[in-house]
Formats: sequence, structure tokens, C-alpha cells
Amino acid sequence: MNIVSTCPLGSKCEEIKDNQVHRCKWYMEMDGEDARGVVHNHEFKCVMEWQIVMMMEQARAGMMHTNAILQQTNESSSRQDLAIQTMLASARVQSDRNKINVETINN
Repeated sequence: MNIVSTCPLGSKCEEIKDNQVHRCKWYMEMDGEDARGVVHNHEFKCVMEWQIVMMMEQARAGMMHTNAILQQTNESSSRQDLAIQTMLASARVQSDRNKINVETINN
């Protein structure tokens, strides 16, 4: 059984009539790569079809940006934790030195 796609608006995307090509304003060309980045696409489709592809691409790009920000945040947090631990260790060493100096003075 063949499946025939039809326009929900009742229009043809492109047709030849009176020796002229009549093209719907929503019928547009899109250049790009497939999701795997392997095949270069160069095709015409209705804007309504491209809208779904573009929304998915936008969501994927948003997730990539979110992951990059999260990685940067985690790296900053780990560096801050290391800096705090270093300062605490330095404070402990200084505190131990002060205790030794006080004990030396008292004796």
C-alpha cells in the first residue's frame, strides 16, 4: 500500500503551471548535515517539516550548552574545594606553630 503525503493546507509545494514554476512560500531549501554529521543534506521541504527538525536541533544544542556549563561549574567547585583545603591546612600549620611558640615562652 502506498502512502501519499498531502498538505494540510490543501496546497502543492511546487508545480508547473502556465510554463512557470509556482512554489509555495513555505517550501524552502535547507543545507546541513544529518544528526550523525555524516551525510550533507541539501533538500527542499515545507517549513512545517523543517520546524520539527530545527526544534530538535535547538534542543540538542541547548543540552550541549547546559552540559558545558555544568562541567565548568564542577571544575570551579573542585578548584575552590582544593583552595579551601589548602588554606585550612596552612591555618592548621600556623596554629600548631603558635601553640609551640606559646609553650616555649611559658616554660
